[in-house]
Amino acid sequence: MKIKKHLLLLAVFITASSFSFSQENKRHAENLLNRIFPVGLKIGLDQSVYKNSPNSLITYEWRKVDVLTFGFDYNIYQSNKFNFRIGLSAKNTVLNEYVVIPAGFNSISRQVIFDELDSPNWTYHLPITVDYVARINDEIFFTIGVGYELMHYGFTEGTDQFDVSINNSVVYNNFFEETQQSLFGGYNLELSAFVNLKNDFFIRFGYKYHANNENIAGSRIIGIDSVNNTDAVSGHIWTGNYSEFSIVLYPPIDWLKSKSKK
Repeated sequence: MKIKKHLLLLAVFITASSFSFSQENKRHAENLLNRIFPVGLKIGLDQSVYKNSPNSLITYEWRKVDVLTFGFDYNIYQSNKFNFRIGLSAKNTVLNEYVVIPAGFNSISRQVIFDELDSPNWTYHLPITVDYVARINDEIFFTIGVGYELMHYGFTEGTDQFDVSINNSVVYNNFFEETQQSLFGGYNLELSAFVNLKNDFFIRFGYKYHANNENIAGSRIIGIDSVNNTDAVSGHIWTGNYSEFSIVLYPPIDWLKSKSKK
């Protein structure tokens, strides 16, 4: 909730900035995008969002892992203070399964930790975004973007069930279910700043939060205490939501012309 409040405050600040700076010039988006090449190279770091409910007998979590995303953005059309763009990117989401079996559980003499990474989980993303562009000066522009994103998840295992044992004693059951559909959709909120590095070579620093429409995968964990004849259930979900910090590099509009002259 704190992150959402901070984003809302930042959005209000950027909106207010558009009225505070250069009100005589209404074509902020055109002033910026007419100076740069329409296609930008993107690289970023993503964190997927997981939901973990507690298990009273053991510790079981899906943990966040920073993963690299790469692709490009294409600015299609500008009108006054608005920019319309699409993008294409890919990333390999790494699932980090973290399990702690405490000492004494089912007469186990010492604590046991499983810290495993599951990969590859490639996803491909096609966002469609409308940006509101606020000019601070000729070198710096802020934007607020909203849009819809299609995501393709290419590999699905389906449903699986297995037991995990230590010293011939089952400590938990894992009921794993992965989506059987390959195409998802969801909504994006983006905040970014365009900064002129030199001679209209711009870099865009961006933050995006994606809210997916459906969960991608989930596990139902049943911790089994055979000594005391009891068990405990917890749920763990890969929501498909994610946050992303990225940079996009845009060369000047006449970049290709200058290279051809050489």
